[in-house]
Amino acid sequence: MAYTIRLADEVAATLGKQLTMNRFQLAGQFANIDFWVDEVKHVLSVIDGYSARLALLESAQQEYIDKHDVDITDERPYSAGSQNNWGGGEQVPRSELDRYRVDPELLKAKRQKVADAFYYVLRRYYKEGILTGQAAKDLLTNCQLNWKPDDFA
Repeated sequence: MAYTIRLADEVAATLGKQLTMNRFQLAGQFANIDFWVDEVKHVLSVIDGYSARLALLESAQQEYIDKHDVDITDERPYSAGSQNNWGGGEQVPRSELDRYRVDPELLKAKRQKVADAFYYVLRRYYKEGILTGQAAKDLLTNCQLNWKPDDFA
């Protein structure tokens, strides 16, 4: 599974745990709100930058293929664990240049999952009186996320 997807899932799941915490635990998590804002902004930027990074990766692969006259139809596998300490020993056919590509719809869904998790955590902070409505809106704006007009009112 791609790093981008694992990162999004982990941040969303960790934020989601705050929805079931006791109020005193929630207050403890809120003490680290700057950290969580940074995490949300980071994962959203990783998701949003995926296409550009993929284009760079594919361009660099193609440049290498062209420069070194590589025959990508060569199906001899490369073992990811045989000559390094990366583990696994996974067999990767050299011709599978795009095997790590993530579907844009999946990226969109993961972005929404992270945004929703952060939104609902802020709503919980607000409902528990830990965060003002304006402060919640400011945090969402800081992460370039939207809210409904009647939220946090």
